[in-house]
Parts: sequence; structure tokens; C-alpha cells
Amino acid sequence: MTAYAGMLNQTQRMDTTAAIAVALTVVGWASAFPA
Repeated sequence: MTAYAGMLNQTQRMDTTAAIAVALTVVGWASAFPA
């Protein structure tokens, strides 16, 4: 987890892009596995 946290720390300036990527991933999973 430390390396992962370090990666996040280095890419803080891209957190908007990351948030969009996470949102798209969640939408993709929701579409693949509808509740």
C-alpha cells in the first residue's frame, strides 16, 4: 500500500483526471453487473 500511496502522492496534480477515470470504471462495472 505504501508504493500505491506514493504513486497517488506523485500524481496529485492529475487527481481530476484520476477521478474521471474512476468514475468511468465504476460506470463500466455497473453496466457489466447491473444490480
